[in-house]
Amino acid sequence: MASRELVSSRLLNWQLQSLPQDQREPSRYAMVNYQKSVPGKNYFALRRDHVKPAFDLALKEGKVAGWGLWSTTFPAGAGMPYNWVSADFYNKMSEIGQYGFTDVMERANPKENMDELMPKMGESRAMVKRELWQLIDYVR
Repeated sequence: MASRELVSSRLLNWQLQSLPQDQREPSRYAMVNYQKSVPGKNYFALRRDHVKPAFDLALKEGKVAGWGLWSTTFPAGAGMPYNWVSADFYNKMSEIGQYGFTDVMERANPKENMDELMPKMGESRAMVKRELWQLIDYVR
């Protein structure tokens, strides 16, 4: 504790995940997305029914190291700029964003009209900010 100063703390509740079952080590990189859902636009259902299957497919094909979606628990309140956090996990910097989101969405959701689904996805949330995290150290 003497080597650092805690500047903030968050409590998140893991809602959805696409991760290897045999994963022993954490991913090296995470693209972390802070989002504010739009009331009445089915943010969670769209991610559960369409985005998770797409990341399951991308994971199976080795295009990503994983994906997760968390709801915020604390801090909380109407003044919070975001209420959901998602992360795309990667093992190499060169893999970041290269999995072909539209392609895996189409293949994971073959019965969906992407010209209707993609705008619906965007309208369900506001992207507040995006951060790229690199794993520096961890303890098992």
